[in-house]
Amino acid sequence: MDILDKYNLWNKNLQEKYEKLWPEANYHIWDGVISPADYYKAPVKILFLNKEAYDEDSYDLSKALKEELDSNKPIFKNYPIKYNIKNRMSVLRFLGRSDFSRLQDDDFCNYSENDFYKDLLKTAYCNIKKSDGFGRSNKRNLRKCFLRNKKILEEQISFYNPTLIVGGNVVEGIIENDLEWGENLYISESRFINIYQLKIKDRIYPFLDMYHPANSIDHSIDRTELFKALKHLEEDSPGYWEKRCGSNCFNLVGED
Repeated sequence: MDILDKYNLWNKNLQEKYEKLWPEANYHIWDGVISPADYYKAPVKILFLNKEAYDEDSYDLSKALKEELDSNKPIFKNYPIKYNIKNRMSVLRFLGRSDFSRLQDDDFCNYSENDFYKDLLKTAYCNIKKSDGFGRSNKRNLRKCFLRNKKILEEQISFYNPTLIVGGNVVEGIIENDLEWGENLYISESRFINIYQLKIKDRIYPFLDMYHPANSIDHSIDRTELFKALKHLEEDSPGYWEKRCGSNCFNLVGED
């Protein structure tokens, strides 16, 4: 069985398991790795974890995104989400480089739409709530849904084995009390960006949580704060990101 077949079989089984948890739902928006073949080969594996998906019908979000990316169609119905994710990817794509700490803002600004689309294919995009979502999130409702979905989300993270999880304001009041965490790696003075350590199955994942990408904010501030947080870890522990990059995924972690 090749990597793509392995991923598709696992993904199909997990989706069926998830939908059995929500028999009363009007629709499901399943999610996951956008392009398993590209993600598998990528040295930097980013998992975006946001709050909830909402629409009118059931579909596979990762497949829909891949079709749009492959055909160069506009992605994401919400305009700020696209450009805030692009802004984050302009920094995240450099993780693992030996000169990461010496990069300048100009390195992040020169990021073409075509390069962004190629890089996005190497990511996973998931939501905590995958059924009957709302346009305006409620933390109490999200936490309730998370508790029902917890094992599903843990399975996704473990199988994807990301270099970094990038949350959209999902920790505080939603998942913080129901998962196992290690020592905090970075807490900003403004709490604008925080980096935690999430423990799942015997592995630890750096978990960067910042404002939700649907929110509007000055992109230069976003890049500056994000780079500052990531750079802090690199300077505090030289080679930190390089060591995190290049890991296997899809349950092949023992072959790293």
